[in-house]
Amino acid sequence: GDVFLEQLQEFIPYLKETRFCSSGEAFLIKLHYKLWESLIEKNPSCLIVVQTNATVMNARIKDLLERGNFKIGVSLDSLRKETYEAIRLNASFDRVMENIQYYADYSKRHNKSFTISTCVMRQNWNELPDFINFCNKIGANATFHKVWNPLQYALHNLPAVKLQEIHTELSGYDLPSGTP
Repeated sequence: GDVFLEQLQEFIPYLKETRFCSSGEAFLIKLHYKLWESLIEKNPSCLIVVQTNATVMNARIKDLLERGNFKIGVSLDSLRKETYEAIRLNASFDRVMENIQYYADYSKRHNKSFTISTCVMRQNWNELPDFINFCNKIGANATFHKVWNPLQYALHNLPAVKLQEIHTELSGYDLPSGTP
């Protein structure tokens, strides 16, 4: 809370980089806004790395991005509306894709790298080539994460025959080399 934020103030001028990830949607945490404002005021060169699921976008976020030294990464569950909305309950696929385009454009304007991270699951493994092509199209780095839990979404515990099928299918794609 505010006590923690006050304790950080003496360190802010010396920070080179901060990271806001693994805490749920970073743009929904009120304390983050206070910290970002302090960083922008006291140490405008500090890199502020934010991982978002791109479900939230508003004028306040856009203003912060323009004033601060932000680098954005987006977690994206699927490129297919039905799959995405089945995984990310109550989220709007169309809104998320609109926000992702905003972040891609922002990153290009500010000469920052932009990353889209995908947790590879039973629901979306067959989209991996689509993710790579999509990231190349908008100039984003693609990263993939293993899902260990919940087990019903993980790949690692599938029968060997199914894993071989997945490997065979994905090996059949001719993906571009030398891209992010």
